[in-house]
Amino acid sequence: KQAWERIVLIRAARQMEEDHGFFDGLLDDFETYVIGDTLAYLPNTGNDEADAVIREYLEWQFSEADYSGRLDLTKIAQVGVRSMKRDGECAFVPVDVGDAIKLHYYSGDCIGNPMIATPADQNNFNGIITDPRTGAPVEYQVFKRAPKMNAYTFDRSFRPDEFWHYYDPFRLQQYHGVSVFKNAIRDAFDVDEILEFAKLNIKWRSSQLPTIHNDTGRPRGGQFGYFGFGGAGGGAAVTPTSSGGGP
Repeated sequence: KQAWERIVLIRAARQMEEDHGFFDGLLDDFETYVIGDTLAYLPNTGNDEADAVIREYLEWQFSEADYSGRLDLTKIAQVGVRSMKRDGECAFVPVDVGDAIKLHYYSGDCIGNPMIATPADQNNFNGIITDPRTGAPVEYQVFKRAPKMNAYTFDRSFRPDEFWHYYDPFRLQQYHGVSVFKNAIRDAFDVDEILEFAKLNIKWRSSQLPTIHNDTGRPRGGQFGYFGFGGAGGGAAVTPTSSGGGP
């Protein structure tokens, strides 16, 4: 298949997550059961004072784990698990800033350029360059996504030892991940369209319901409906006729 089909699948899966509560709930449950509410390390060295120092240091490290300064380690892990299931893959790069190790991360669509056709190089799996003899990845090429635009520009390359590629292959010689929703996307959009058309049908039928009139040509029950106020002349409701039936 062409490389650009990967971005089509990723965007369809993301739309399912946003538009369908069922799929959003599946991802919510998965990240909750896998990661939980909080990641924490509980040292047990046998020395209470040492345990307290280690715990305090790691709590600070976890809270400052994001290289961009936005998320803590728990949220990075939750979004990472969610992204891998929804997009099929994501990646992390550890960055040594001196007093801490932080994580820089990439979405699945930024690993390789999903907008180009399959590269001519047989060892280039859309941004993942492999050793021709062993098949092991030797280089990962990542791209920047232009905000609000359907464009990607080359960012940088990473060695395998500095690039943590998080994906779950389901066949041999697979280098990119695939969304777990791959078999449900078409049916999900069909169900969505069926529901929309069913609701339109119900709305149209409701708008075509007949109005019951009395002998004076007014709607049964007067100007303000069945429940009594504003019959002919603004007084009591109009008495039903024998031919019209009751309300």
